[in-house]
Amino acid sequence: MEMTFNEAGPKITGKCGKCGKCYKKCSFKAIEKGNPYRVRSNRCDDCGDCISVCPVGAIELSSPF
Repeated sequence: MEMTFNEAGPKITGKCGKCGKCYKKCSFKAIEKGNPYRVRSNRCDDCGDCISVCPVGAIELSSPF
């Protein structure tokens, strides 16, 4: 049986309004602008600052399993 893993950490969902607050807040420059915005997991330290500033709750934590 093959196991698959998702990248852990914050994920930006389709609710994102592209306001840029998470992009500005991230001191690790882990947020990449685009359509949709996305979190670059190789830079993210899972601090949660992006989650706390999102006005629409578009950023969710995901589990690696």
